Amino acid sequence: MTDTTLLMIRDDTDIHADIDHLVAHYPPLAKDRHAFKVAVDHGAVTLSGHVQSVITRRYLMDHVGDVEGVTSVDASDFFDDVTIKLEVSHVLPLGVKANVLYGTVILTGEPPQDSSVEQLADHILELPGVARVANGFGG
Repeated sequence: MTDTTLLMIRDDTDIHADIDHLVAHYPPLAKDRHAFKVAVDHGAVTLSGHVQSVITRRYLMDHVGDVEGVTSVDASDFFDDVTIKLEVSHVLPLGVKANVLYGTVILTGEPPQDSSVEQLADHILELPGVARVANGFGG
């Protein structure tokens, strides 16, 4: 007797629709949906962009894998502002503050005395998830 296994492959459009439903029914994701993208290719899901919180990022990453037909999830280009802000804080000189909104780092406070704002911005841009740096210093 031979054992045959039926392999069901779901259409990427159906998988994407289920993920859209997941996003729409979790308010923090629904609020952030303009700042991230979901791509599906033969069941492999790629998440990219930004959300505001660690919890929101984790929720989507944890639940996308539960969608029927998803074979893998790549979130290597999917970031949250809280983690970015923490990483940015490690490179800020005394007196400089940073806020982050969907990957944009906004610098405020006192401009650095020992280096240029441009040098600081270039250093921040090297950090994972930083899309751009805005200078909010007065003057």
